[in-house]
Amino acid sequence: MIIVEEINHISLAVSNLEKSLEFFRDVFYFDTVEKKDKTEAYLMIGDIKLRLKESADVNPNPDTYVSFNIDMQDFDDVADELEDKKIDFQEVEDKEEGSKIIFSDPDGNKFAISYKESLRGFPPFNNNEDTGTCKKGV
Repeated sequence: MIIVEEINHISLAVSNLEKSLEFFRDVFYFDTVEKKDKTEAYLMIGDIKLRLKESADVNPNPDTYVSFNIDMQDFDDVADELEDKKIDFQEVEDKEEGSKIIFSDPDGNKFAISYKESLRGFPPFNNNEDTGTCKKGV
């Protein structure tokens, strides 16, 4: 059994590293922590590490996205900020998941912004330390 303790990093292929660095610093306020060369960089915000790798073959899957949680009181400000930055987005209301805002980076990688209270469709999980598995919370 493979017991995952945490996500090490999220890796995204981008067509232009400098343009993507600007996007992630401007939109999410990521800090650049390491720039390996002209084609690869690591960014970080809180405990989230993001690897950007320049590639000639960038084909994001339209059915996948990275989802970030924010504080509920900041949720309404997200749409205003994206509008100010001229980034197209879509607000989605889902009976199971609640409200989220979905938008893309310059290469079409999708992101969702939601708040923890909006994740009501996901049951809480309790770690079972004896077996290393998770079970649904009560």
